[in-house]
Amino acid sequence: MGKTSKKGKPKKVESKKTRIKASKLKKKKLKIKNKLKQHKKVVAKEQINSLKTQLEENSANVKDEIGKKISKLQEENTKRARKQINIYKKMLIANKPQSQK
Repeated sequence: MGKTSKKGKPKKVESKKTRIKASKLKKKKLKIKNKLKQHKKVVAKEQINSLKTQLEENSANVKDEIGKKISKLQEENTKRARKQINIYKKMLIANKPQSQK
């Protein structure tokens, strides 16, 4: 069997102007794409920082609440109260941010 030649449409010859326009357009698209990537990185960093601050604030609030509960239970000083104190202390240890461990 012999090869069959494909006869398709002849390749369209582009003028120099259209090639330059196309390359400029590609560069422009690439610039926009890179700016968008950079913007997304900045936004992601800002979100991470805000979440970290929220976590720190929440952990501070939790520490205050647990501290109040512990002091209240220490006044009672019963067997049940001592168990609760130990539970709250474990919660405090578990609630510490990773950097403080």
